[in-house]
Amino acid sequence: VLAVPSYVYVDRVYSRQLADDRSQALQDLATATARTLAENLRERRREIDLLAETTLFRNADFSDPELRDSVERLQASYPYYSWIGFSDATGTVRASANDLLLGADVSKRPWFGAGLQDSFVGDVHSALLLSKLLPQEPGAGPMRFIDFAAPVRDKNGDVRGVLAAHAHWRWATDVVKAIAPNLGGPDRVEIFLVNQDNTILYPDAEVGKTQLPQSMTAEHGSMMTTWGGSMKYLTAYTAVPEPTTRTPLGWRVVVRQPAEQALARVNELQRAFLLGAIVGTIVFLELARWVASASTRPLENLSQTA
Repeated sequence: VLAVPSYVYVDRVYSRQLADDRSQALQDLATATARTLAENLRERRREIDLLAETTLFRNADFSDPELRDSVERLQASYPYYSWIGFSDATGTVRASANDLLLGADVSKRPWFGAGLQDSFVGDVHSALLLSKLLPQEPGAGPMRFIDFAAPVRDKNGDVRGVLAAHAHWRWATDVVKAIAPNLGGPDRVEIFLVNQDNTILYPDAEVGKTQLPQSMTAEHGSMMTTWGGSMKYLTAYTAVPEPTTRTPLGWRVVVRQPAEQALARVNELQRAFLLGAIVGTIVFLELARWVASASTRPLENLSQTA
């Protein structure tokens, strides 16, 4: 009588409350990650925009060595910049850090066409030509970059070129690790970054997969769902604020945790209640037997005497 209502409470009410609490915790983690990623993107975009508006880039001759020195100083200020260059309006690179791609034709690159019009933040991509010129980290996978570009206008307001930068994608890995250093621990919480097609961009081991739940249609939310298999996951997701409205990325941060881990305390409490109910029942039956025996023995003795 005492154990059954308690077990039902744990199974129904407490488990739902715990699932809500864990969902909120995962949602908070997703939101913090999304905001940090967005702020980093905005900072990089602002750096390129501000440099493009300086008098040096607006007025200096393309052969001025100070252009090269300026982009190299910017590259040294942020360790994830793999390449920074300044191309003229025809798409020829006129100045670049360490002279990488100097003189190359970049007119066919998406960042160049978009950068002629306005500030641009491009999606993650591989750069085969640039990756051959940069040192490869031991054990690292294919190099991937994210682009930033801005138009450079002369004093008359005419576009004279595009200032662009490629940031190494390991930036995203370091941001996630800084926010959640204990990923993959006993709680088995995982963080994913996906694009607008639900294709995974991070982590590297899952890049290109599209096994995410298709029900993630809102800007943010949480659910208990499977990821194409039989195991259930408590999943929370949120959109990454856009660094620029002209070229939206459509990224989302998705955080998941196996249901058995998220609700582990419910399972432990259920087992404790069951064990307590079994032990309590045994003790109560033994006590009832002793009381019954003690109360009926005088009657039995009287009956035998009679």
